[in-house]
Amino acid sequence: MLEIYQEELSKARKPEEKIKVAERLFKQAMETRDDPVAKYVLLQKARDVACDAGAWIPATQVVNEMASFYQVERLTLTAITLEKANAPPAGAPTNLALQQAVSLLDEALAVDDFGAAQKYMNLVNTLRRTAVDGMVLFSAQEAAKEYREVSAAYEKAKPAFEKLAANPDDADAKSIVGKYLCVYRKQWRKGISLLAEGNDPALKAVAALELDADDRGNLVKAADAWMLLADKESDAYLKEAYRLRALHWYQEALPGLDGLSRARVTKSLEGMGSSHGLAVEFFADLELEKKVHDRVDPVIDFHWPGSPAPGVPTDRWSARWTGWICAPAPGTYKLIFYHDDGIRVYLDGKRAIDHWNTFGSNEVVVAFTKAPKSIKIELRDDGAVAALRIRWAQKDGFAEQIVPTEAWFHDRSAANKGYGGP
Repeated sequence: MLEIYQEELSKARKPEEKIKVAERLFKQAMETRDDPVAKYVLLQKARDVACDAGAWIPATQVVNEMASFYQVERLTLTAITLEKANAPPAGAPTNLALQQAVSLLDEALAVDDFGAAQKYMNLVNTLRRTAVDGMVLFSAQEAAKEYREVSAAYEKAKPAFEKLAANPDDADAKSIVGKYLCVYRKQWRKGISLLAEGNDPALKAVAALELDADDRGNLVKAADAWMLLADKESDAYLKEAYRLRALHWYQEALPGLDGLSRARVTKSLEGMGSSHGLAVEFFADLELEKKVHDRVDPVIDFHWPGSPAPGVPTDRWSARWTGWICAPAPGTYKLIFYHDDGIRVYLDGKRAIDHWNTFGSNEVVVAFTKAPKSIKIELRDDGAVAALRIRWAQKDGFAEQIVPTEAWFHDRSAANKGYGGP
């Protein structure tokens, strides 16, 4: 059936001409429903032509369709495809290809596919040499750091995974694997169950409290235990993970407490900066209608391989963050939003970013005074991996970095006291 396109293929010399042929092949493949062999051949050719043109994103989209119709490993096939592809043209195509490689790296890490992750990391390193978009380069730098952190942790935990597979009752392996799942993969439910059956006394005790979450008093005890672990921990990554887990359980417990218990937890939250962070609502649909969960996020720096919160589906959900943002000093700042998938951002009630149907990165220049600015962020996840990471930078002030907890507020009275206030 490819003979039909032979003349077009032979005449296509420039990348844009090859991309058009790839698009036609892909369209024909999608319209072929009664011949699975012909469909596969057309998809394969569309992929190869897109690769020859250095069109990484169209090539990746073709592989996604191949994986949805045939028994192929999508992440591995995509990595192999992009390894063989010609380099994308300099400028915007390289930036988009790098962004795509970073997203695929995140996705591979989320499922512990370190074989594919290594290939994507190699691609990221290659593309970083010719990309020119500062935001995308920063995202690639952060992805590289995450890759090193998670891959190193996995290598340490790998023998424990193997032991657990051979002997499901191995308590030592359960402790190691459970800790890895909780801290590095953010799979707390699965990890906590393993920690409860492990042999690390401190983690075993706090896990038992979490598993008895129907008792609100146990939630407070669990939060206290995580804070104690955080105070004793010297590793910065672990310390922050334990502290955030304590914050989570204090916030969960507070609504059902009263009297001295409520006063003590309130004081603990104040000491942790509980007025900081944005309030977030999660919805089990794409249009912010079916609310299923809410919480406060101290920092907006997320990558979700699965469900972001209890009651939220793995795919096709939406979320809304609301609150206020304060700068450490008056001046002009740049707010950068890395998002997957679509996003809308409102500052002081005015829409500043509207990319509801596409993933990517967007920025807005903001003139901050001493007064807080109201902010609303809406995100939708159409499928696969979801993410929201917010950075800021100030010309002649500081380079691009995560917006810290001290800048976010979900309480207006606290926001009025300015950056770093209670």
